[in-house]
Amino acid sequence: MNLSREGLRFTTDTKALLKPNDHIRIEFHLDDRNRSRIRKRAVVKSVTDNFVGVQFTRVDPSDASDVAIGFYLLIKS
Repeated sequence: MNLSREGLRFTTDTKALLKPNDHIRIEFHLDDRNRSRIRKRAVVKSVTDNFVGVQFTRVDPSDASDVAIGFYLLIKS
């Protein structure tokens, strides 16, 4: 739903079983030309019904996922 360099907000099909401060691994594909696969570790910051907000635990400019996110956000803005 919403992506930034520091985190994202997504929805689940059913009410989320996650809770704030849970540590999770996320994998998804961007809707860019390459369908870039993103793999990140994150901490849950908010949960409301099936909406989940997370903050990435690490942002590294040399990480392939972070490079893809940065380029994606640059093109989408």
